[in-house]
Amino acid sequence: MKYNGAPSSCETFSYGEVEDYTVVIKNAGPVVCNAPSGLSATGVDQTSATLTWNAANNASSYVLRYRAQGGSYTTVNVS
Repeated sequence: MKYNGAPSSCETFSYGEVEDYTVVIKNAGPVVCNAPSGLSATGVDQTSATLTWNAANNASSYVLRYRAQGGSYTTVNVS
């Protein structure tokens, strides 16, 4: 605030005060990785399948979504 005027950054005057701050905003959301490559499905039958893929850089786990054609998705965490 400044008496009878608008302050500017780092200004010095008799009546009031100006302070400068640096604000760093970090992404608080989940880190999004590239999708893994080389997805392969083997042993596919009516009730199961085995999925393999090449790990994405720096990924320690994955979220896998699957469904029967036209059905609702099921989501599982996979390490």
